Amino acid sequence: MGEINVPGDSPETIDHILKTSRGRCRCCRDEVDVRPSGASDHRVHTVSADDLREGRDVPALMCAACASAMAEGGFTSVIDFVFSTRQPCPACSAHRARKIGYGMPTADAFINEAPWQHLGGCSVSSDSPEWSCAACGHEW
Repeated sequence: MGEINVPGDSPETIDHILKTSRGRCRCCRDEVDVRPSGASDHRVHTVSADDLREGRDVPALMCAACASAMAEGGFTSVIDFVFSTRQPCPACSAHRARKIGYGMPTADAFINEAPWQHLGGCSVSSDSPEWSCAACGHEW
């Protein structure tokens, strides 16, 4: 369907974000009504080319609850908002916990991998870590 990580705030970019989101909030993955009649149920978060290139933010379709929580928390970056909802790293205390996904990822997983996700490979065992810290690399 195409890459969701596109900069800008043009109507075409917003339409692209809506289409590539597949009707899911990028933060919590809840289903979102993207029909024009459901506009009050979501927010499209756009980013500048510099913020996207430097890894400071990502564009996102957000449900009303996540958009509200992000605003109430004073966050301007979807990346910082999502990481703030995660547990701190037990090694360095940074709020940069990434959920590790195991198994064969789809092509979309490689294209649209979120900064708060980590591809852990195809093999998983009972002692495989569930989380990885984006700040220090610790896994637990």
